[in-house]
Amino acid sequence: MLYRAAALCNNAAFEDGTYKGEPTETALLKAARGYPGEVAARRLYEVPFDSDRKMMTTVNETDGGAWAFTKGAMESVLPCCGRAVKGDGPALSTPRQGHRSWRPNTRWPARGSG
Repeated sequence: MLYRAAALCNNAAFEDGTYKGEPTETALLKAARGYPGEVAARRLYEVPFDSDRKMMTTVNETDGGAWAFTKGAMESVLPCCGRAVKGDGPALSTPRQGHRSWRPNTRWPARGSG
């Protein structure tokens, strides 16, 4: 599902053997293209990335239904999540429920890269 989201919630393109688009989006598309299987779906709707929302969402028709895929900053995306998929199955992941996977993520952006 991660590779499907990386490919479908993305405006980069692979044309004539060249990746075209923003660096982050082309990196995600490269990762998705390296995953076995075809990822193709008709985009029904897009909420573009903007600096206030800090995320992008697309709605795509795939597998006989409509799926919404969102990517963006952890501090923007995680509060919208009700569940996370982990190795042993779904787990609560919202900050309101205080799931442990949320707490470290709120500190990472404040640390910076150095």
